[in-house]
Amino acid sequence: MSLTERLYVLRDWIVRYAPKSPDEELDPRFVEACHDLARVEYLVDILCTGDEIERREVVKMVLTGDIKDCRMDRAG
Repeated sequence: MSLTERLYVLRDWIVRYAPKSPDEELDPRFVEACHDLARVEYLVDILCTGDEIERREVVKMVLTGDIKDCRMDRAG
């Protein structure tokens, strides 16, 4: 699954599986979307606007499966 496909899925899940009341048990897909949405948006943003080195790092992370470990700042 590409990053943009993942982004669309997470955006769908955060709406579709949101709890209807405070007492409702959280759906695992909603929880996953809450945890991963900002990270995936950040990575897609880098692919669209980052410099060549940043884009290369994101592609490397996607190909090696290290997306969960990425730092969400461009300063380091």
